Amino acid sequence: MPMLKIFLMTKNETALIEDWIKYHGHLFGLENIYVFDGSDDKETLDIYARYIPLGLNVHYSPANLNNACEELNNLMHEHKGEDNFLIKLDTDEFIACTEPFNLQARSHLDRFFRKGSLINRKKTGFLRKRLSEKIMDIRYAQKTLSTNNINAHLKKLPITGQKYKAALTTWSLPTQEASPRPCRELTQFTAIQYTQIKSFFHSSNFISVDLGCHKGVSTDNSGEIDTGLTIVHYHSTSIEDSVKRARQALLSHGYISESDDLQTQKEKLMLLSRSAETASFHKMDFYLKHLDFLNHGPPVPPSTLNLYHPHFRPTDAQREVTTIKDTLKQIDASGQFND
Repeated sequence: MPMLKIFLMTKNETALIEDWIKYHGHLFGLENIYVFDGSDDKETLDIYARYIPLGLNVHYSPANLNNACEELNNLMHEHKGEDNFLIKLDTDEFIACTEPFNLQARSHLDRFFRKGSLINRKKTGFLRKRLSEKIMDIRYAQKTLSTNNINAHLKKLPITGQKYKAALTTWSLPTQEASPRPCRELTQFTAIQYTQIKSFFHSSNFISVDLGCHKGVSTDNSGEIDTGLTIVHYHSTSIEDSVKRARQALLSHGYISESDDLQTQKEKLMLLSRSAETASFHKMDFYLKHLDFLNHGPPVPPSTLNLYHPHFRPTDAQREVTTIKDTLKQIDASGQFND
């Protein structure tokens, strides 16, 4: 049976990492989880020490974000040609399944709406995009999320050489202060949106992936295959946590230095922010507003945090998502990962 092998790129994500390992290890087996890690936090390293004897694979690397992509691709290539699927995730991304979901558009109208909701607004087709977004959001907003039958769902995917898309996403609604266990405590999310935010690959056709796993290259790049896989995204759990993660990413890129004062940080980032093509651009934009706040500017409200994700569409629609929380409770009750 096809299996999903997950490659996690992470660093010092203490609040999320153990729940992420338990959840995905429960669904796919710890032996199919490969952590690409640059942590120096003792609590995080102690968590790995508990799960490695149970099958978790951990690849330690001191590489910064500018060099890590090549190492990550090499690690994924070690599993090329096996009868499985490969996906790269971040620590705030949890896989679920939305049913029903048609793998292929079943009508010209369905194809029109799927494609239209992803057209760049700067190009022609603005009205079509807005209409398509509205239709797709209504169609999927409150659909049921489940962890059942994910592997059976993978088995249905055609192997064509094209890459696959986890086509749907829901984002946690952030708070002001950080939660010590966001996956256990945050249950208010945005409605599901059609984003095609994540690519994944059949291992026999994998060529390369970018850091965010948004694009990537497969043996056939003539198109993509939509899937009902959904990303439950704890992207911005709080102002406090978002500041910490944004700063960590900007330091890893070398955009700023630990010794830089506030003014120096701002000057460096302002120069880089002139190009929206700069890696981690949305983290940079948010962190600049935080620097303004530290210099007596207005605070960044939690309600605007998700707007810093490039794939998020503003919406007032909300929903309760307990899929991750409930699954973690079941895992704990079963004693599955007890030593």
